[in-house]
Amino acid sequence: MKIFGQGRSNLQTQLTFIFLVLLSIAIGAMVLANLPVWRDKFEATVDEREELYIEQQAIAVQDFVDHVEQDVRFLGQLTSVQDLATLLLDPEAERVQVLRQRNAVEQDFLAFSNTWHIYDQVRFLDASGQEIIRIDFDGESAQLASQNSLVSLADRDYFISTISQPKQELFVSRLQLKREGTPPAIVGNISDGTAIPTIYYGIPIYANSPDGEEVLAGVVIANIFAQHLLDLIQPNADDATAFLIDQNGYYLKHSKEPHLAFGFEPAIDAVGGIANARAQNQFSESVMTQLLASINVEHIVIGDEFIHATRITPPSANYFWILGNVRKQSATLAPVLDTVNVIALSTAVILVVGAMIAVVAIRYSLQPLKNLANVASQIAGGNRSLRAPYTERSDDIGTLSHAINAITDQLNQSIKDFEERINIATRDLQALVEVNLQTSSLLESERLLQSVANLIKERFGLYHAQFYISHEDKLSLVAGAGYIGRQMIAQRHFIELQHPRNIIARAGREQKTFVIDDAATSPDFSPNKLLPNTASEIAIPLVARNQFIGVMNLHSEQPHSFDDRFIAILEVLAQQVSNAVLNARLFEIASRASRHEHVITEITSAVQQANSVEDILKIATRELGRALRVPHTVIEVQLKDSDS
Repeated sequence: MKIFGQGRSNLQTQLTFIFLVLLSIAIGAMVLANLPVWRDKFEATVDEREELYIEQQAIAVQDFVDHVEQDVRFLGQLTSVQDLATLLLDPEAERVQVLRQRNAVEQDFLAFSNTWHIYDQVRFLDASGQEIIRIDFDGESAQLASQNSLVSLADRDYFISTISQPKQELFVSRLQLKREGTPPAIVGNISDGTAIPTIYYGIPIYANSPDGEEVLAGVVIANIFAQHLLDLIQPNADDATAFLIDQNGYYLKHSKEPHLAFGFEPAIDAVGGIANARAQNQFSESVMTQLLASINVEHIVIGDEFIHATRITPPSANYFWILGNVRKQSATLAPVLDTVNVIALSTAVILVVGAMIAVVAIRYSLQPLKNLANVASQIAGGNRSLRAPYTERSDDIGTLSHAINAITDQLNQSIKDFEERINIATRDLQALVEVNLQTSSLLESERLLQSVANLIKERFGLYHAQFYISHEDKLSLVAGAGYIGRQMIAQRHFIELQHPRNIIARAGREQKTFVIDDAATSPDFSPNKLLPNTASEIAIPLVARNQFIGVMNLHSEQPHSFDDRFIAILEVLAQQVSNAVLNARLFEIASRASRHEHVITEITSAVQQANSVEDILKIATRELGRALRVPHTVIEVQLKDSDS
């Protein structure tokens, strides 16, 4: 074979040929060695993706029921409802007063139902169970029921259960099908989708009777059109099945077989359902035990299927649900299995052919080439710390040795860079998820910002993280990570919004992101003696619903820490924080307003029962002191002498 002939002239050709063969062998061996690892990583990624999906579904459902509880409590605390309850307890109340107050409640209930379309009915019942007010929602608008259509619901379970609740405690029924008539019958049909899944929420209304005793005056009942909740539960693929079961194993939703739902309802088979259809009919006892214990996300494997499930507990309810998603492993892993098989077969062919050629080539090559081939083979087997010999030679053997070492270094660096990018991306995703969880669970804005500041500093490995809130013409520091943050807050640190060069002020004024890549050379950098190691800095405005809230300010000990990718992630995070702060503020405002209205109602009610000016002043003094939480309250009255 001429290609393997003797002499210096053919050495380059021989080495080139052998190097290509050995490189093919090395790549093939590396691929085969890493195929199990790649498969395991893919399966782990699929599992994480399934867990994340079920967590997102659970958050959506939990947010729905949390919102409903807040709504029902809001209805029970309405001033108009409290005033009507007081009048119903007063036998001397004039009919005109009662009618006027009932009209006020009707208007409040209509406005509420037209705002939140998830309520099928909102009702006010007196203590005997007689409907006083009923609002019906027909899918497009809320309608006030006529007086002659109001009925007694004293025998309904939700009324009986609600009046047995302590003050301010809610009754939450199980998720069931709506029934009407006497005796009550299921409304609609499961087969054609006209059945109405319902959750009954009830809150007792207590008021002061004429003799001053606080007694039950009535109840507020809200019927939740639970199809809105069930529609949140969707499978994440064509082969997937999403389900929701109650703590007894009965289906509340089955995405592929809707007729399996509500098997606990009497006469369910008459409306297209299946009596006693339960998850126990599909899953074994051990699987059901795992499902019903799934407080956090649980991964359960059943043959070719795997289930991810978690528990959801509606607030104030004495039961829980299990939300789950079933996938087929064969369908989920089919793409990677096909790819693995193709790669394995192709690699095996390459290895066989390459090995045959290598044997022939090495036989006619010089001994150094055998040694270099051995080095390359060991590198391909995973020993990437090995170095090729003969680097001191000035001929083609030496050049080839340098080339092998360079390729090994590049491969090591590429693997290191790839792993580093994966770790950074995973860290960023985890940080975003954790911040989202923090912002969805905290309702106090300053506490929320403090928690997020600590989390950002820790998860992104930053030098410092802090938040400024806009107040008139300045930005006041309200949250900062660690001891430095507490020091700056204690000093009541702030920045004038019109500061000409400070990037925090500029971010607030212009409502866009500003970055200082190198604090040592930037003329816009404003040093802080508490942060002497700052090398780079970023200021991102907090804006939600076109409302400027403040600025997120982050510091790093390394220059050029905030590249375009990192800035994009931080801006998404800032938007999450902005929305959460605005929601927390709205919640705080609503809570204060509710408390103030309650205090004013109590003081007004107490004053109205007084028999003299002296009693009025005593009551006002006492109630104001109690409401303001002060140890001593004085009301001074100046009586001016009259000349007449």
